[in-house]
Amino acid sequence: MLPVFRKRNTEYHAVDRRNNSIIHINAMTAATELHMVKRRRTYSESVRRKAVALHDRGYGAKRIGSILGIDYTVVREWLRRYELFGEEALRPGWRKPTERSGSDCDAVAKPVTVEKYRRAVELYATTHLKGVEICRECAVSCAGFYAYMRKYHRDMVLLRNGIELRECDAKRVRLRTKYGQTSAAWGKYGPAIEACADPAYYSDNISQIAARFGLKGTHLANQLRVHYSELLRRREAERQRLGLSDNQQRGVRPYCAEKYAEAVELFRTTLLTRREIAERLGISLGGFAQHLLYYHKDLIAERRALREAAKYTRKPGTLTGCGTIRKASPTAEAKYGKAVELYRTTALSVKRIAEQEHVSLSGLTHHIGTWHRDAILERRGAKRASSDTDYIDLSRTKHYLRSTAEKYGKAIEKLKNGDYTTAQVAAEYGLHPECMRAYLKEHEPELYARQGMTHLANGRTVSRRSMEKYAEAIRLYETTDESLKSIARRLNLTYNSLDGYVRRNHSDLIEHRKNTVDNNRK
Repeated sequence: MLPVFRKRNTEYHAVDRRNNSIIHINAMTAATELHMVKRRRTYSESVRRKAVALHDRGYGAKRIGSILGIDYTVVREWLRRYELFGEEALRPGWRKPTERSGSDCDAVAKPVTVEKYRRAVELYATTHLKGVEICRECAVSCAGFYAYMRKYHRDMVLLRNGIELRECDAKRVRLRTKYGQTSAAWGKYGPAIEACADPAYYSDNISQIAARFGLKGTHLANQLRVHYSELLRRREAERQRLGLSDNQQRGVRPYCAEKYAEAVELFRTTLLTRREIAERLGISLGGFAQHLLYYHKDLIAERRALREAAKYTRKPGTLTGCGTIRKASPTAEAKYGKAVELYRTTALSVKRIAEQEHVSLSGLTHHIGTWHRDAILERRGAKRASSDTDYIDLSRTKHYLRSTAEKYGKAIEKLKNGDYTTAQVAAEYGLHPECMRAYLKEHEPELYARQGMTHLANGRTVSRRSMEKYAEAIRLYETTDESLKSIARRLNLTYNSLDGYVRRNHSDLIEHRKNTVDNNRK
């Protein structure tokens, strides 16, 4: 039985009809619970059909929900199911069908999609036509058809590629590894490759062996160069030993080595991609990629290892998993370029810069924090990374503002060059003395030590500057019989200031001097 929500004065009460118990809840809780109750209710098929009929008349989900007294999200779900699966989806307790194909995949395509590719799937299963030919005949896109087959008929795709399914899930079987020869390629070129390794075929060259198996010589040679380069070298050495060599050029051509020498060196010493190198040097991308694949497999393996390791780092300037350098996009650089320059060269806050340049504050903060960490470290006065491998955690650095530095800059300069107290300088520049002392303590420790307070032997707290200024006068006053006025005159000090300093901080010396004078008189 569903609870009933009633309002009493300013409170809501949930009344349980089973035992008439009343639970006091607030308005927000009542609204939430009522919404969940509406979502959990089971509606009859006739109500669902009414919702569909209203939708056919042009009503939206919210309007239908208000008419029928049903939450509009429930109505929207009914309409979505009706559109995808028809009237059967309107029955209470209906569940999404899980028609399992040989691919053992729970995914079910929309009826419209199934009908679209039905003829193409039949041709794929009953003929040996290529996917491109099937798509051309059925007038469907190749990309869409391939994606549909891999998702909903993966068993057919695996079977066509020569992969036998045993007691395993088809969706977990990869059509090919990240690199290396595919199963389909081995099924096509495997017998010819085995013949190349057979001594009985040493008298034939690669083109002749390819012709025996109905293949093109160039295609077979490419498979051997990429995946079986050791077999090629061993076969050529044996042919020369047997006197069967045809004196043809093997390996890289001299003019090709010269043409791609600079590109290979860039690929070896930098993190540029093959496309970037080809564009920089004005050479063919396909030719350069093929040259690396045939004759510089060690460089390909090194770059592959770097890319694999780069998956687990997010530091800017490093290699990404796809082989590019991790950096901001040109669009982001154009959008935030001027704002970053202001951040580097001015004391404006990030919020002020974002408002001035009409960009998002969160976007600018993320852009600077991700791609311009050196600017943040410079602002905070932290030590910059000494190498690319160093990484300084920004949360461990203090957040300094350039505006604050400019605020106290002139006052600090006057303190360094003149004989003034912190309070005097703070009053002159309209600063709070304690705030200025706190800033000096954190950013100018040497100046703070000179200007700061210290403790005397008698426990009094005095200014360090005053203590150093009157130190000689106090020593003379303590060790001699000379009057304080005479000492002030001799040391070129203001008598009133010296007298006040002694009375405030060295009252024991005054008592000692008075007792000494009284004893001498006696």
